[in-house]
Amino acid sequence: MKDLFIKVLRWFAILPSSILVFILVYGLVKLIYEFGISRFIDSDSRTAIFLIEAVSNFLSGSAFVLTGSNIAPNYNKIVAIVLVGIILIVAGYSLFIVTFLSKDYLTIPGIIFGIIGSITAAVYFFKQED
Repeated sequence: MKDLFIKVLRWFAILPSSILVFILVYGLVKLIYEFGISRFIDSDSRTAIFLIEAVSNFLSGSAFVLTGSNIAPNYNKIVAIVLVGIILIVAGYSLFIVTFLSKDYLTIPGIIFGIIGSITAAVYFFKQED
């Protein structure tokens, strides 16, 4: 009975913990940038904005998929695919909002790198399982 309760709890914890890790990794990368790297480069340049968006979204997308896939008690590969699908749906909405509503085009590469990061994490998870 206790084992069943733990499995059910783990299934319910997949999405909230993945979102929490996504936010934490994104914030941590931005914090490291603000207190470390930004002292040595011009933080208002397009290159710096592009790089920090690309790195932070790539790492947070990867962490999102890896966290959820490792928390799932069963069907880890299917969970990885579903989590990549969630990233793709959210990225599609984000691209629509960025392109047509806010006109903030510098975030588009970050969104694309988030997709690439989540797919990379799923492929890594598939290779690790085999």
